[in-house]
Amino acid sequence: MNAQDHYAALLAPLEEEYGPLDPETLTAVVGFTAGGPVSRAQIAAKALYVTVELSLDPQQVRSADMMNFELFTVGEFDEAEAAEILTALGGLGCNAELGHGHTIDMSAITGKKGEIVTLKKFNRMRIAQPAAGMAGLMTRLGLKEETQRAFGLYQVLRGSRKV
Repeated sequence: MNAQDHYAALLAPLEEEYGPLDPETLTAVVGFTAGGPVSRAQIAAKALYVTVELSLDPQQVRSADMMNFELFTVGEFDEAEAAEILTALGGLGCNAELGHGHTIDMSAITGKKGEIVTLKKFNRMRIAQPAAGMAGLMTRLGLKEETQRAFGLYQVLRGSRKV
């Protein structure tokens, strides 16, 4: 499955709930893996921003809910705040295990004292992915060259909330 199909499957439940994403993706000249902001899709009219590169990043630590994930927020932050917070959380997700109900102090990132966000699991699904490094063996054994892996979305909520 290519990245476009992966994201179509992963984001389908989000679009079902909130409507279709705008056709443009918000990206920067310097990409996320090189220290730039994370790429995001959006529904600008609803202040919905969703990352679209984290779940396929091999550096991402699998979540406490045993899935690779993307992050989204809706109606909580403006575009600049969302970019800043989603990028910081994306980076944290490459170094620490995040999960449902986790609260993160974003004060050092936003400059706002006491800025806390809470992660809420939105969905979890299995999506076929290529079986890395196993293609030759899998072919010789007559097996599919893909495996099912868990992916999902976490909603980023402003404040410390019980979810």
